[in-house]
Amino acid sequence: MFKRIVCLACVWVLWFGLDASMVEAQETAPTTSPAAQPEAASTEATAPDPELISKFEKYLSGATLKGRYTVLGKDVPPADEEYTIQSAKKLPEGDLWLIEARIKYGKWDVTVPITVPIKWADKTPVITVEKLTIPGMGTFSARVLFNNEMYSGTWSHDDVKGQLFGQVIPAKPENPESAVDGGRK
Repeated sequence: MFKRIVCLACVWVLWFGLDASMVEAQETAPTTSPAAQPEAASTEATAPDPELISKFEKYLSGATLKGRYTVLGKDVPPADEEYTIQSAKKLPEGDLWLIEARIKYGKWDVTVPITVPIKWADKTPVITVEKLTIPGMGTFSARVLFNNEMYSGTWSHDDVKGQLFGQVIPAKPENPESAVDGGRK
């Protein structure tokens, strides 16, 4: 159970593109006619639009990720998971973001600040953690994408791995009545 806590915190990383072996296979494949060849997918990340970054910061900050996770090789139903993203902020260095997440799992209720890369597949943010060691907890990897108020991805903690999925519940306005009618009743 403790292993899952950290794995969930590692959900923040973005990954996209082809792996090197797929690119090499495309480059060495015999050619037929130009019309018969599909366009090669770009393996280069492009800088996301600053507006997308701003919207994603606002979208994640205060949001709750509520869903389920599986453990591969175990004949058990998916288990519940829940995270509250207290804040999400793009850092000036490359693709790095500072995510502060509150994780409630079993007897644990902890807030974990974690710096992770988030990359963009077109307009889709993907959080990617690759062999991140958290002292006292273990080593974690994860790929999680966000789309259409949902999240989905894979996780691993040392030799244990699985999938996760769920709904992103945006933060509620602090005072919804005042936002609608100017605070008048």
